Amino acid sequence: MTKRQNPRYKVNFSVVELGQRNTDYELEPVFRIPNTEQIIVPHYIRAHEWVGLGGVTYTTDELMNSRAKPEFKCLWRRPWVENAIFKGRPRSITIGDLEIVLRARL
Repeated sequence: MTKRQNPRYKVNFSVVELGQRNTDYELEPVFRIPNTEQIIVPHYIRAHEWVGLGGVTYTTDELMNSRAKPEFKCLWRRPWVENAIFKGRPRSITIGDLEIVLRARL
């Protein structure tokens, strides 16, 4: 008997469709909730949408106005992050610079 994927968590795209390889990872911005281990990562496709535990989604504005703190983690590349956040800036920007760029959206 094979296990069926829960339709609630069905993924509508694959890594192959996005043209990514398993080695296509980069330092990507994430948000961490202080005093917890919860990390909120950027959505693969939707710009300025972030995904937390259980698939709960947040906007960039919601996270910047909360107690979540931005930081960098090594993840698969998200094309929208490159276009919307870095815009030709080096990926070696500091956390402080990242906060300035994200707050500029408010």
